[in-house]
Amino acid sequence: MQLQDEVPKHDNIVYVALIALSIYSLYTVFTYSLIDTKATYTMRFINKPEALNATQNLDFSVSLRTDASIPVNFTTLVLIDGIIVESDSKTIGPQSENTLQFSLANPGVGKHRVLLKVFDPLRDYDSYSSRARPYELYFNVDVK
Repeated sequence: MQLQDEVPKHDNIVYVALIALSIYSLYTVFTYSLIDTKATYTMRFINKPEALNATQNLDFSVSLRTDASIPVNFTTLVLIDGIIVESDSKTIGPQSENTLQFSLANPGVGKHRVLLKVFDPLRDYDSYSSRARPYELYFNVDVK
């Protein structure tokens, strides 16, 4: 019986796979470290109507401020009396204040509740249900 003095040779595929896995791991760690989960967001109405006549559009604007360290892509939903009338996607940041302006068709005569929901996909998840928890602002408008 003869002893081998040579170390068995590995295929280059194994080394390439290990290098690729290392690069992917570093990329993943670096990417997730950029997500600013402690960022704060504030929303407030800049203007909102309290009453309209039947020929006016429903125009309002909201200030959305963030101190996030990276740009954040928000999804906005506008609901009138529980019905989605507009959906949009907006990018804000980093560390800025943006104005979201809305111009909607008149909802018709009567009292209506206008609800704005803003979803941040990076951090607003309910730990119990894995559904996004939106920021919400609402106002009531009387159309005559």
